Amino acid sequence: MAESQNKEVADSIAVLRAASRKWEDLQKEAKDALNAKDCEAYEAKLIEATQLIVDLPTRVKGLPRDVFSDLVHLAMFAKETLEEDNLFGMGSFLHKRGAKVGDPNILDNFIEKL
Repeated sequence: MAESQNKEVADSIAVLRAASRKWEDLQKEAKDALNAKDCEAYEAKLIEATQLIVDLPTRVKGLPRDVFSDLVHLAMFAKETLEEDNLFGMGSFLHKRGAKVGDPNILDNFIEKL
């Protein structure tokens, strides 16, 4: 039983790492699109990045209750930014206020807790 839980957590960490990298890549692509004045591509990349976070709780298993709860709340916030068409929120919700370029995002912080 403990071995299967460890595998679930390891698999979930891999999912979170991949999502973190993908989110950062999509944010960079969104910024590049904005710099190129391609507003449609900018919005599409932000929406794709945000949807990635909305879907995360369904893709992980075996996480400690506190981490999973934080992930669910993050996903709910991401969903709200989509519903409100809040582009600023879509572009910033994985970084804490005052974060600098290169600082870990919230998903990276979740991974460190595990």
